[in-house]
Amino acid sequence: MNITDTGDTPMCQQRWMTGAPPSWWCETRKPGAINAAAAKRPVPHEQLCLLCAKLDQKPAQQVESIRRQSRRRTGESDVTLMIIDCYTHTWESSDQLGRESEPDHLRRSGADPLSGHPAGATRHLTAAEPVDRTFVLGFKSSYLGAELPNDQVAAYVRKHPNKLIGFAGVDPSDPKLAIEEVRRARQELNMPGAAIAPAAQDFHPTSSQAMRIYAEVSELAMPLIFHAGVCVSTATKLEYAQPVLIDEIARELPALKIIIAHLGYPWANQTFALLAKHPNVFSEISYLLGQPWQAYQALLTAYECGVIDKLLFGSGFPHLSASHCIEALYSINHLVQGTNLPTIPRENLRGIVERDTLTILGISHGQPIHDASPSAIPDDAEDF
Repeated sequence: MNITDTGDTPMCQQRWMTGAPPSWWCETRKPGAINAAAAKRPVPHEQLCLLCAKLDQKPAQQVESIRRQSRRRTGESDVTLMIIDCYTHTWESSDQLGRESEPDHLRRSGADPLSGHPAGATRHLTAAEPVDRTFVLGFKSSYLGAELPNDQVAAYVRKHPNKLIGFAGVDPSDPKLAIEEVRRARQELNMPGAAIAPAAQDFHPTSSQAMRIYAEVSELAMPLIFHAGVCVSTATKLEYAQPVLIDEIARELPALKIIIAHLGYPWANQTFALLAKHPNVFSEISYLLGQPWQAYQALLTAYECGVIDKLLFGSGFPHLSASHCIEALYSINHLVQGTNLPTIPRENLRGIVERDTLTILGISHGQPIHDASPSAIPDDAEDF
């Protein structure tokens, strides 16, 4: 059924029709916001963004509206569209980030400085409210002396199994221990994915030792996030961070689901080439939306290259929040409003935020995703 300018029209729909920038999707409806031209363009309700609420909804209900799922009919099967934040970290002390880390990198990247722990669990959960699921990544680097322990991530996820999904941080510096940790993370900690950061862990992505670890990750049907690690420390090695180095991995292990973090910044064009070449390679866009002009250029290029459907949503918490990134994504075309520069179709932008990401990555939709039994997590594991 088509919906035009009726008394039930939510503000988000009026903004969709007028192209007005959303400072937030669900505000008090302003009568007459739809001009005559837009009123002649009825919009099917199923094409509107999910981030809508009626006039009488309170802020808490607005958040719930953002989190709710939609059902889209695709042939004979149902596809569950959800908002999945594919990249977040949480820690209690910057000391966990290792040597030569930069405590002020959050401020420089646009994150809000808060008292206490800006990356702690309380703020992390608050930032996760607008989304259906949030990936929480562990991290370990013997090279940097850094660790966000998998046991702590798993314990944190265990307390919020319907919201959080843990990804094990794997350090390939000791292949035997790394393979054992991958198995333990999957089988004991119930972590369905893994994450590595070659530049921050001082190893070549296609070394023979690393390839053995990837093979084990693939055997366990775990998606693998490649984090460039460019901003982790001044000691990171950029020669190991370029996305093009992942090409051999994608060729040799076609069953391995690979997610390139941050669109491979600053080598986005290499990422686009990999997305176009390999069915098993995807990329998430965290950090990107803190730089609107770069984000516009990158997303437009992805659209023009025909790979925008390979992009996954990510906030990069604590650098940015999910709500900030979703708003920035839906507002991206306003940077070129009034110019002759091309815009990115809204349907494609929506497709980044709301999609069947868990199915794409082979992660169960079940509730809860993780085993909440006491035996699943060591008794001495501490929460963040």
